[in-house]
This record gives sequence, structure tokens and C-alpha cells, in this order.
Amino acid sequence: MHALSGGIEAQKSWLRSQIETTDSFFLIACDLAGNPLGTYAIYEIDQEKRTGEIGRALLLGNPLQNLEIIYLVHEFAFFNLGLEVIYTDVFEGNTAAIGVNRQVGGIEIERTHNAEFDMENIRFRISKGNYLEKREKIKQLVDRFGKRE
Repeated sequence: MHALSGGIEAQKSWLRSQIETTDSFFLIACDLAGNPLGTYAIYEIDQEKRTGEIGRALLLGNPLQNLEIIYLVHEFAFFNLGLEVIYTDVFEGNTAAIGVNRQVGGIEIERTHNAEFDMENIRFRISKGNYLEKREKIKQLVDRFGKRE
């Protein structure tokens, strides 16, 4: 992981400020026994444009659990929040996250240099239409392999 800026107090302050926002959701995923499996956020939601960003992911489950979390977050964003487009940013070396974004229909739209971390940032655009083309395959994987656990 890259280093965090601002220190722990700045991070706590930022978390407290999120309680008052109306354009974001911070989600905690748990298994059926209530054990936390990770976090995800949907933020910068623009209801007028029907867009938002997904990120702040920390996935601790096994690959199947993580895939199910990714599936559920996208389902929530597109079908509960009514978004038509999701944007997400990934650092160039994060091959797992790049693969996941492509797996859910993400198209790379931009590369920029992040000076704070001295890394290339890749921006993906995931339209609801592109996601719908991938949705059934993801759901089938979750359903098929989930029965084995």
C-alpha cells in the first residue's frame, strides 16, 4: 500500500466529516456470520448527471467473497442509486484492481501522474450498459463457486 498523508488525526477528521455528506456511501462488507470482509465507497455522486465514483476498497475475503462484494457494490450503484456511469481510479501497478475494472466493463479513459505518490493513475469509466454485458457472467461465477463453500 502507498503511504497515507496527513496523519491519523487528519484521517479521523475526514471520517467524521463523511457522516454529514449526502453524496457518498461508505460500505462495510461482512460474511453471513457478521465477520468483516472489507470496505468500499461510492462517492462524488451527482444525481443530476447520474454519475459517481467507486473506490476506497480494502478487500480481505477470499477471491470468491471479494468478487461477490464487487458484484454487490456495482448492483447497488447502478440499480439502487440509479447511476448510469461509475468512474474509478487505480494506480498503474495495481494489476488486480485493473483486472477487476475490466471484468465489470470498465474502459480506460485517462492516465495522469499522481505527484503525491509519484505513480501513474488510470481512470476507468464503467457505464451501466457495459456492466450489464458482464453482469450475468459475474453472477454465475459467484453462484456456481459459492455453492462449494
